[in-house]
Amino acid sequence: MSKNTRILAAAALILAVSAPPVSADSGFHPLRTARAAAQLGLDTAEKAVDLGLETAEEAVELAEDIVDFDDCRPGAYYKDAEGRTHRCR
Repeated sequence: MSKNTRILAAAALILAVSAPPVSADSGFHPLRTARAAAQLGLDTAEKAVDLGLETAEEAVELAEDIVDFDDCRPGAYYKDAEGRTHRCR
């Protein structure tokens, strides 16, 4: 980030913190809006990580339950990579 960009960002932050609400009725304040946006971003990221972890756990459980030719019991059925059903011998 260039020096000018840093200065402009710092100035914008100072103005946002010190700026009064746009109108007394609206309750709009730039800093509150920025905080709410940051919190929304953090919440969304946390949910995405949780969803990814749950999906990974389900994939591991599914992989553990898969029966293939190498580890099947005689008489049991399994599906090959193309989806065809075979009977273990």
